[in-house]
Amino acid sequence: MPRFKIVCYTGVIRIHQELIRTMNSRQLLVLPLLILLLGGCGSSQTAHSPLDLGGADANQIGELIDMANEAKGNSVKMNAIFAKGIQPPDPQRFNQYEYSLGGKPSVSGDTAKCTVRIDNCKSGEVSHKEWTFVKEGDGWKIQDALLP
Repeated sequence: MPRFKIVCYTGVIRIHQELIRTMNSRQLLVLPLLILLLGGCGSSQTAHSPLDLGGADANQIGELIDMANEAKGNSVKMNAIFAKGIQPPDPQRFNQYEYSLGGKPSVSGDTAKCTVRIDNCKSGEVSHKEWTFVKEGDGWKIQDALLP
């Protein structure tokens, strides 16, 4: 994690601590209620909007890239996100990165390409690689996941 994030979080915590110190007991009692009302407490009004990358296929590919992070360290999940007959990358190497969309997927029939942003968890280095995908049945699978 870059240092500036830690500094920002520390600053926010200090601001919140100072705010709480200056509040009286009635204000402190109302604070949780106010947080629930403003936060929505998981209501549909505050739910995240669904992924929209220009179509159902592109959206599934975006979700598949997110699933790559969840699959790290789990060989069953790793095999499930890769196309049949494709050997997933070496887990030790694959697990050292975080994956996210680097652009909108380009879908052409049963194949697709997408630039994937790859963050090195240890060094903080960021790179972009083009991954290829193939449609199997109703879903998409990773055909080639290039790593830095």
